[in-house]
Amino acid sequence: MAWSPPRSWQPGEIPTAEMFNAHIRDNLAFLKDPPTLVYTSFNSISTSSTTFTSMGFNWAFQNAGGRLMIGMSGGGYYPAGSTPPNNGRIDFSIDGTQIGSTVYGAYAVPFNAVGSVPFSFVFLTEPYAAGTHTIVPLFKTENSSFSIVWHHLWIREVS
Repeated sequence: MAWSPPRSWQPGEIPTAEMFNAHIRDNLAFLKDPPTLVYTSFNSISTSSTTFTSMGFNWAFQNAGGRLMIGMSGGGYYPAGSTPPNNGRIDFSIDGTQIGSTVYGAYAVPFNAVGSVPFSFVFLTEPYAAGTHTIVPLFKTENSSFSIVWHHLWIREVS
């Protein structure tokens, strides 16, 4: 069910059950359960690209016209031979436009040492017009290579 703009009631108007259901019940149900996407993968994905590239999957996300909150947690991995600076960078493209910095992305998975690095972040976008939007997770490395060995991703519309 979609959000509908609340009705402006007129003095003396007698609302019907259909009016209350559409403007009160249905909108409260939408607020309790807004458009949400959840994705978890235990497949390792790697890149040696120093420019943002797709993680290999994307989604068509239907929203009602609000901001999107995007969260991701996972395990980054830096292979033997990695040297600083080698931060893995993560970003998202929505309808072909990156949401973070075109250089730094929305998040950096810091390089501390060779091996696994856990990460977690949340990013709040600007409002997007109601409709279907294509969301593509992106990543890159500053040098060498960077892998994400597991990840949990979620997107939720917030007002």
